[in-house]
Amino acid sequence: MKDLKNRRLTDNSHINLHGIIEKTSVNGPGERFLVQVQGCTLKCPGCFNPETHSQEPRWLITTEDLYNRITQVRGIEGVTISGGEPALQIEPIIRLLVPLRASGYSVLLFSGRTREEILSMEKGRQLLGLADILIDGPYMERLRTDSGITGSSNQRVILLTDRYRNADMSWINKKERTELIIEPDGTVIVTGFDPP
Repeated sequence: MKDLKNRRLTDNSHINLHGIIEKTSVNGPGERFLVQVQGCTLKCPGCFNPETHSQEPRWLITTEDLYNRITQVRGIEGVTISGGEPALQIEPIIRLLVPLRASGYSVLLFSGRTREEILSMEKGRQLLGLADILIDGPYMERLRTDSGITGSSNQRVILLTDRYRNADMSWINKKERTELIIEPDGTVIVTGFDPP
């Protein structure tokens, strides 16, 4: 594990993943490939994914291998990047998104940081330039919401390109906010938003 950790700290061709879901319909418009990164320093009280907070290596994958895995999945509209906190791995995330955008995939980015905070980061403008939709802001348990694609009412849905319009955002208001996926080995994965 030590060798992986050292490589991760010096090699931006790898992403430290928490997990992936090849097809999900609750993490953005249409069927999407979900990339869930490992590591978050915000550690919001009541977080739906506290197991993603540790920055220790969990599943290191090259951006090229992840790109190839995504592009082999048929019938997906785009890719959703969530966490953990994607802004902690900004360079490898950019390396993944550049060819995905060139291949025509839409990109939705979840971040506990605000748009303004991301823009102030080195390469933050480049990261947001590769996304169509940003869901921004930390989760605040006292502002928890049970509708839409945000976990708390302080979070914003920001359209960054003209690929989607407000009229296309009806998926946000659907009642199904959580998916349960049962893997062939019996593992149960819960994705989406904490059910009320």
